[in-house]
This record gives sequence, structure tokens and C-alpha cells, in this order.
Amino acid sequence: MRLVPLIAAVSLVVATSAPAVADSWSAPDRAHDVTSTTYSPDPEPCGTVTTVPKKGNRTNDILGLAVDHQPDAVVIRVTFRGQVAGKKIGAEIPLRTSGRDFVVLVDRYAPEDFPDVTLVHEVDPGDGDDECGFVTVAYQSLACSGLATDDGGDPHAVRVVVPRTCLKSPDWVRAGASSHRFKGMSSTHDRWGRKRDVPKDNPFVGPLGPKVRVGSP
Repeated sequence: MRLVPLIAAVSLVVATSAPAVADSWSAPDRAHDVTSTTYSPDPEPCGTVTTVPKKGNRTNDILGLAVDHQPDAVVIRVTFRGQVAGKKIGAEIPLRTSGRDFVVLVDRYAPEDFPDVTLVHEVDPGDGDDECGFVTVAYQSLACSGLATDDGGDPHAVRVVVPRTCLKSPDWVRAGASSHRFKGMSSTHDRWGRKRDVPKDNPFVGPLGPKVRVGSP
């Protein structure tokens, strides 16, 4: 189970529809758009949330997202401005499909560790916010044999391989990506994409790319 801190919540923005493409897709993301959010319990009862730009941060700065929808697996690559190999990193990759919706969680808690990778169902926060508007979401990991992550030979990238059987063999997928790093009551974070591509039905899902259909065997 994984808990999403309150300061990781994002604003709900209406999305536009996206066309379908075949087999593979990629798109850049603008640089120097990392932000830092800090929570203070003062004043009571709801405290204060402060967000400031972190343009010098390179490790969390997403520069690109790519999806390759193969007959046996969906391969997602997230590219960063700085080197992420051998560094603490956290990433969330939402995967909307023609069936169920999922999220891939990637975490390296210490530089010497190999990243943990977990597949979960997308969670609908519903009406679970408190009187201050904060929501805590819990994820439950799913069994997925063959789920793997590496850098794909690029120290600036996180590459995730998700077997299609774990996603119930969908006709298409739509992917997004966000990065985060937590320290105390602060989080440093970035997310790929444009605000207009955020799905309107869940504030915890960032911008999504177009539908990428499965390629031919």
C-alpha cells in the first residue's frame, strides 16, 4: 500500500480529446518547470500550502515521454533533464486503457538501491476530502509477473515495461508521467504535458497523451 501525501494533490483542469495513433508515440515537455510545495500547520485549522518554482532542479525535470505499445508489452520511457541513474527518484505513470485504468509507481529510496516498480489501479478520490480540502489516497499493489524498470541505456531516463496481460490486453493506452521527491513537509515535483490534457474526472491524474494502439505481431 502506498499513501499519497496531501501536498501532492493537483488542481482539476478540463481536458481536450486526443486522437488515436498506432504502435508508438512520443512528445517533449518544457524544461525548467519544476516546482516545490511546502505545507505548514499554521494557521490552524488548515495551515498553509506554499508553492514556488525550482527552475534549477534537474533530477525531477521531465523533458519527454514516449510510449511503445507492443503485442506483448507496453513500454514507457520518461526522460529527465538531469541524470537520474543512481539517484533517489519517484515517478508515477498513469495508464488509461480501453478497459481498466492503472498507475505504475517507480521509487528509488536510496542511490544504491534498484528502483521498486509497482502496478496499481487508478484510484478515484471521490468525496473523501476533509474540511480543508485535503485528500489522502491509498494504493494497493497488483500482481504483475514481468513488470520491470531500468534506464534503457540512458542515465537520464526511467523505462518501464508492463506486460499487456497485466493490463487485460487493451486495444489502446494513454500515458502520462509525473516526478516527485519528498523531504519533510515539502515535495519537489514536475509533470509531463499541458494542463488542457488533464482528464476532467480525476484530480490525481495529470495530463495524458493520445491513444496508442497495439502494434502488429
